[in-house]
Amino acid sequence: MMLLVVEDEWLIARELELSLIRCGYNADIVSNGADALTYVSQKTYDCILMDLQLSTGMNGIETAMELNKNYDIPVIFITGHSDPDT
Repeated sequence: MMLLVVEDEWLIARELELSLIRCGYNADIVSNGADALTYVSQKTYDCILMDLQLSTGMNGIETAMELNKNYDIPVIFITGHSDPDT
């Protein structure tokens, strides 16, 4: 299974990648929505792990909406925030 992780915090992204590899998954890591759109246009992914709040460009929800227009890939949202609005 091939996963795409969209996470702008390098350390968190790397830890997610290592955890996924230990579980037998293959994963690519990108740090922003624009790169996620590019990667998905070039490679087939079974699922995307998407950070809700990305530091540059589109946030995770906007990126997922763009991806949903052209691709049928499940998106699982991840976040380190626990405030009521999130």
